[in-house]
Amino acid sequence: MKINNKKRKNCIKGILFAWLLLSIIVVLFSVFFFDGHSLKINVNKSINAGLFFLKKSQLANGEIESLYCENSKMENCKFESATVPTILALDALSYSQKQDSIDIIEKGARFVLSQQGENGIWSYWAMGSKFFVNPDFDDTAVASRFFEENKIKFKQNKEKFEKNPNGLYYTWLSGDELIKKTEIDPAVNANILAYLKSDDKKVCDFINDVVKNERRRLFYYPDKQAFYYIISKAYANGVTCLSESRDDMINKTIAFKKEDGSFGSNLQTAFSLATLLNYSFEKRDIVESGVRSLLKAQRKDGSWQIQTFYVTGIIDPILYFGSDELSTSISIEVLERFLRSY
Repeated sequence: MKINNKKRKNCIKGILFAWLLLSIIVVLFSVFFFDGHSLKINVNKSINAGLFFLKKSQLANGEIESLYCENSKMENCKFESATVPTILALDALSYSQKQDSIDIIEKGARFVLSQQGENGIWSYWAMGSKFFVNPDFDDTAVASRFFEENKIKFKQNKEKFEKNPNGLYYTWLSGDELIKKTEIDPAVNANILAYLKSDDKKVCDFINDVVKNERRRLFYYPDKQAFYYIISKAYANGVTCLSESRDDMINKTIAFKKEDGSFGSNLQTAFSLATLLNYSFEKRDIVESGVRSLLKAQRKDGSWQIQTFYVTGIIDPILYFGSDELSTSISIEVLERFLRSY
């Protein structure tokens, strides 16, 4: 009788232990599943709100607005019609398959195509603008890659890109020879490699060295997070010789992480998250906390606040460029890619 009681007690203990273990598993699964599910719902809502803002703010001619400002605090800003902000916004939005995104891209693409020169090269300022700058290879590379990847016809121009005697790409097609020779920029070279689908060793060695040693001036993207975003995008677009910088870029990007999960401002957070996603970064918790901080930074109208994306080169006075629309487009890129990756 004592043996039977002992067996019965052991059996009850076993059942209770199994029940407790199952309960813990169910709770943990529920927390993980429902929390992740809730995050995805919020991300989708955020994307829809951002696209609604962009569709409403897109100009009648298809242009995505950007401003030029007197300082990095984005004060005393003015608008002047320009091609490049629309190119950058469309490239970011191309990760989304939502109808609003498709509508914005179709309308914006017509505007950008109308700005391509007869020689196949684009300039920063739009035709008819009160400002003029010489045609450049950076904007041409980003626009051309976008059209090529989205199977939109444009004037072919791959034979137009020029190199200096050291085998690095120029930024400018023509103009002041001193500026042309001086402003050899690693981000510009990365954008060109991404368009040409090239693993040019000399160019990659130059870019990888800049990433590693940080001793060369960044003419147009002084914010390192913007610079890393561009380099990582080139890598993700097939420039495999930039793989040498992958681990270094990830570590340097993680170093920007704050206690609240952000990587600085809302645009810096978007840049850094995009960089990590471009490198297929494995630590989901870091990316998720960054995404949550990005969601908190979104404003009621669906936008993210203007911050500096890029600047003029060595020409004084230095101007700072950005807009709510550009910040919003890059944020949408990150959120769309987050949904695909996680």
